[in-house]
Amino acid sequence: MKKTLSLLFTFSISFFSVYALDGTGSQNDPFQIGSAEELFEFTELAKKDINACAILTNDITVNEIEFDNAGNPTREDFKEWIPIGNDSVAYNGTFDGANHAIRGIYLVNTKLDYIGLFSHIDSLGVVKNLTIKDSYIKGHQFNGFVCGHNKGTIKNCRNYGTIGYANDYSGGIVGLNEKDVLSCV
Repeated sequence: MKKTLSLLFTFSISFFSVYALDGTGSQNDPFQIGSAEELFEFTELAKKDINACAILTNDITVNEIEFDNAGNPTREDFKEWIPIGNDSVAYNGTFDGANHAIRGIYLVNTKLDYIGLFSHIDSLGVVKNLTIKDSYIKGHQFNGFVCGHNKGTIKNCRNYGTIGYANDYSGGIVGLNEKDVLSCV
């Protein structure tokens, strides 16, 4: 009997995903993100739950990027960012920066469209109270530091990053906007 219970317990633990983030990801109990590792963990979580909500609890540094006088990174060996969401699975939760900053987002792929912290934000998605600093993205088209393609709400966000070459539809906050961008710089 003990063997069966032990086996069943082991199986049930490995069957369910366990995340280290505090919070449940709901609107009233968002995942709490306080480090780069937790931010990357949230990107994985959001692939499985497009409605997951999160709040930053600290300023976060993903990479320490230094720029030359022309505004280009001085090297290219950074941990590359993978945007949250994509064209078939757009983010629909609430991401509250809580007036914190994310530094060092780095993504260079001139064949990729819709790049930023988020690739796509859907109609119920909200990103607010966030600053992006000391970051660099360079994609094909639809580049924005908060979002590549917005159908939701982006408010009270600031960008102090650099966008490299892009064919079309690039902006500091959003590349292609179809809804609300409020009080952003």
